[in-house]
Amino acid sequence: MNTAEKIKFIAAMTKYSLVHPDCAIEFINWYSNTRKDKSRTIHTYSKSFKNTKDILQKLFPNGKIPESDLSSLNNHCNQFIENLDSEHYPSKNKPYPLSYLLENGTASLLYLICKILKPEKVVETGVSYGRSSSYILQALHENNFGTLYSIDYSLRPWESKQMLGSMIPDFLRDRWELVYGIAHKKLKPLLDSLQQIDIFIHDSAHTYNNMMFEYKTS
Repeated sequence: MNTAEKIKFIAAMTKYSLVHPDCAIEFINWYSNTRKDKSRTIHTYSKSFKNTKDILQKLFPNGKIPESDLSSLNNHCNQFIENLDSEHYPSKNKPYPLSYLLENGTASLLYLICKILKPEKVVETGVSYGRSSSYILQALHENNFGTLYSIDYSLRPWESKQMLGSMIPDFLRDRWELVYGIAHKKLKPLLDSLQQIDIFIHDSAHTYNNMMFEYKTS
């Protein structure tokens, strides 16, 4: 980003923040928490997993790993990503960088966990284009059971409610509810209304304070 682009970016963010004060507060909190995280100790872990099947066998040692054919959903998501390649970021048509998207292995893992557990209520924070949502919803569709509740919000001037979950195929949307708002404000009221959930997935701001709030609250 050159100097002119930086000035344009700062001007756009300042103007947007004046109209949307909640977003300005969120940006300040994120910046403050990110700076604090630089002084935290990073823990190392010795366990490693070779592949998705290895993870599932560790999680469900007595469970049967279901056979699955995700080729149709994979093709849909790959085509969506391919269509975004030519778009400029940031823009209304490409509000999130492609690096925000979940990797294939992780998306498949979420799908298989939902196939095995057959959850009634799944809650996730952070949607972006909705890759994780799509794979969770595919499992719920095949289970013919359950609902996914996703929390996210348009924090930047080039983002929009319409682009949240825009990757999700139309035939999977009947089991999806988008809770539009900032996660740390919407999560507790949603959980209170649901009373009990089966799976929680954190994918909003990855700061220590925010992650601990979401994990403890859920």
